Amino acid sequence: MGTALTPEKEAERRRKISEAHERRSPEASAERSKKISLKCKKYFASLTPEAKEERAHKLSRAQKAYLDSLTEEEKRELSQQISDGLKARPPMVMDEYKQGLRKSKASIPLDEKKEWRQKVSIGMRAYRASLSPEQRRELARKYSVVYQSKTPGEKLARARKISATMLGRTPERKREISESLVESHRRRSEEEKREYKRRLIEGMARRWASQEPTRLERTLYSTLDFFGIDYHKQFPIDRCIVDTYIPDMNLVLEADGEYWHTRPDWAERDRKRDAWLRRQGYVVIRLLESVLMTNPCLAVLRALPRGISVFPDWL
Repeated sequence: MGTALTPEKEAERRRKISEAHERRSPEASAERSKKISLKCKKYFASLTPEAKEERAHKLSRAQKAYLDSLTEEEKRELSQQISDGLKARPPMVMDEYKQGLRKSKASIPLDEKKEWRQKVSIGMRAYRASLSPEQRRELARKYSVVYQSKTPGEKLARARKISATMLGRTPERKREISESLVESHRRRSEEEKREYKRRLIEGMARRWASQEPTRLERTLYSTLDFFGIDYHKQFPIDRCIVDTYIPDMNLVLEADGEYWHTRPDWAERDRKRDAWLRRQGYVVIRLLESVLMTNPCLAVLRALPRGISVFPDWL
């Protein structure tokens, strides 16, 4: 990408390349990709490390100059064109392209990978530091919109890919990532830490609320619906996510399975959690499985504050 090209000439060049690509058959496209790949490999193998770095700097400066010359609308259009071009590639070409990337990545020495990750990390930190809080929230919102637009199958495939990547990491790489996350969190201001925690808790609450409720939760929700009580499922309260929150009564109801919540470690955790919620002014009631499943209506009525009438008009 040369700096001498104007946006109009660059668009025309891309259009001609796209038209030529569409006229080729899948086999011809694959053969052409192989030839280009071999030429690039030979060319890069002939370069010295200094020449490679200088070439990367020149490309980076040229790309930055070109992108800076575009308006926001032109940038979105260019991004869409690149995305459409990748999607239009034949599966055989894309498979070979991805396989080539994996082989290329596997051939890079570990020290070079680590250096490259550090450069990327420094660049990302510098970029985030240049953003205002409003721009960061807008960026997070855009990521959320893109994720929510995916189908359940795409979300599952993405989660499996991330899981496979994490399982394949070496202990050294895991420690490196952990240290990087700790260092990144340490550099945040107190306000940024609170905002990060708030967004994390709200995201977890939305994810849990979208999942299938447990048998105990279904029983509790159906009972509250029967009495016509307004409530929120999987409601975030600062650092906690509660099973049910009734705003009119400032009441938190937790449906506890006896297998887990009667264990000493869980019981101690629940005690500390309830104490914190009560200090914040909430009324906390825990409904054990044996009580809730035996007579759910009576269990809910006993949990409600005195003087509250919740019976339907027709009773």
